[in-house]
Amino acid sequence: MFREIFATFLRYSDGIFSLKSRKFRLKYVQTTNTNGIMRRKEGIKMEKVMDVANWFLSQSAMTHKKLQKLCYYAQAWHCALHNGKPLFSEPIEAWVHGPVIRDLYACFAGYGWDEIPQKSSETNFSGKVLEVLEAVYHTYGDFNGDQLEYMTHQETPWLLARGDLKPWEPCTEQITVQSMQEYYARRYAESQND
Repeated sequence: MFREIFATFLRYSDGIFSLKSRKFRLKYVQTTNTNGIMRRKEGIKMEKVMDVANWFLSQSAMTHKKLQKLCYYAQAWHCALHNGKPLFSEPIEAWVHGPVIRDLYACFAGYGWDEIPQKSSETNFSGKVLEVLEAVYHTYGDFNGDQLEYMTHQETPWLLARGDLKPWEPCTEQITVQSMQEYYARRYAESQND
């Protein structure tokens, strides 16, 4: 099932982030979510977070922090615009520096604060997934890792997962698909009324 959407990504209240938009079509992906852990449904193709990360790295070199946040936003907007259906199954945790996917952390932590080099990507995404990734990169790709961290720290999904923890306290709580879907779907709906 396909539907056409204008995805308008949002202005932040402090005025330092600009409004960008991108027209794209989305395809529904079905998954289940048991006890907060995403599972692939048999026979349904779901992307791997490493393929998503490699696609972003094919666009430009970037820090590990920026890569984590772009993958988070790809997941979050996919959930919002596909009625809670995740793009990939790997969970996202609410760490001190924002949303983190452990599998990506394990793979790229060795780069520390240095940029991960740009690489060519041989990923075989459907046109619909590719359009979501392009929209996320078009919207967030000009920001650095620190700016993206700041943005995620202002948003409900990360804040909810962290609960009452102080900003410097470690946390491994998962950011739920439901919180991403509800928050970003609401932001999308609000942007359509502007």
